[in-house]
Amino acid sequence: MLPGLLMALALLARCAHAYQLRTGGKWATGGKWASAAKAFKANGRLLYRENFVEDAVFEQLREECRGMRRYFKRELDCIATGRMGCCVDAQSLAHRSMMSAEISEALSEITGRTLVPSEYPVELRMYTTHAEMGWHQDDTLYVEPQVEVVLTLENTSDSETEWIDARGERHAKWTAPNSALIVTAGDDGPLHRVTPLKRGERTILKLCYTSTDEKCDDFDSHINSFPSAKQTKGSKKRR
Repeated sequence: MLPGLLMALALLARCAHAYQLRTGGKWATGGKWASAAKAFKANGRLLYRENFVEDAVFEQLREECRGMRRYFKRELDCIATGRMGCCVDAQSLAHRSMMSAEISEALSEITGRTLVPSEYPVELRMYTTHAEMGWHQDDTLYVEPQVEVVLTLENTSDSETEWIDARGERHAKWTAPNSALIVTAGDDGPLHRVTPLKRGERTILKLCYTSTDEKCDDFDSHINSFPSAKQTKGSKKRR
């Protein structure tokens, strides 16, 4: 009888784990992915989600990223003005936590595509007073447009992210710390922008997930718009 009970408990544990992944679990609590997928489509392939990672994980991410500010440089060749940042080392907690199987599964269910972490580096970005990003659709890095995740780490600003949904209606959201914006790049994605900061700062992590390994021709030029933490220590520039 004991072996049968142990088998039943193991089955329940597997079911609980599967349910956690379907409903967000560690990465996006508060609702099933089915409703998130509907909201993503209605918003023009954009989703805003609060409490994206567990509080303890988020605090570790934020503390680590605060220590990377010494690597910040002005971003090159971008429609964003006044934005600074750096590429995040692949060995960092920020990279290992945010480029994960859990997030891959969540994003795949939300978008209806099979998505995996891309080769594109995780970027740490900071908007300061007067910084902004005009209306745009994200540039495609892969022949199948990537899905980008913007995790807000800190936000003491009055800036909002605005977007146009599938019905052509305009929305605005002040992005709370530990919230994520999930956005499809390219012509399939929504027009969106970051309004000018009149006060405060906003710090984010940006990561990319892809459904293909086939890159666009200008993939490398996008990588070179930010220095990486390793580059600032004297390593060869990534190409």
